[in-house]
Amino acid sequence: MPLDSGFLRKLKPGLCKHEGVRDYFYRDSVGQVTIGVGHLVRTETDATRLHLARRDDHKPATIAEIAAAFNAVKNEPFKHTGVKDHKTHVWGSSHYLGLKGAGNIFMPPREVDRLLDRHIAEFYRNLQLSFSAKHGYKRDFDAFPENVRLALFDMIFNLGPTKFPWHWPALVKALKAENWHEAARQSRRPQLSADRNKYVHDLFTSAGR
Repeated sequence: MPLDSGFLRKLKPGLCKHEGVRDYFYRDSVGQVTIGVGHLVRTETDATRLHLARRDDHKPATIAEIAAAFNAVKNEPFKHTGVKDHKTHVWGSSHYLGLKGAGNIFMPPREVDRLLDRHIAEFYRNLQLSFSAKHGYKRDFDAFPENVRLALFDMIFNLGPTKFPWHWPALVKALKAENWHEAARQSRRPQLSADRNKYVHDLFTSAGR
């Protein structure tokens, strides 16, 4: 069954806030080329299948222009050396806007929304399959408390269905026991900001009140 509109009105702003909405190619926290709301772009071919445009005239970008923008970002060193402290740092996403051949190519808002809706639908199916009574949970995903469902959406959106929940056995154990406070403790992702981890932590703990 489709997600109800009330749940979507709570889900989408959270995803947009914590994933970020960027209409250009950039490299995410682990170095993957990304665009829109956390849309992973693995290859040049994947990039050229996107509906992108040019900022200077808002006309559709050509396959060659999209490929050039993707490769400019993909080939840019992910890390840089600080001038003052000589430590290694990761570029912020806005850095990629300044790359020659990359910054002029963008994803129109309608396409950003379309891809976000597609991912939500795909991940919803994954969550329904993973979290179900037949897999040892006390109830199916759609019967979980709303904030637990919001937290799990955030996690699968960030980690992807190939890693989540399979690589998170302690979290799975807590969820099967419906120990929401333990689930909150097990939900921390070290590569993410403290703000995003707190957002998911608080969603889980609110279900245990």
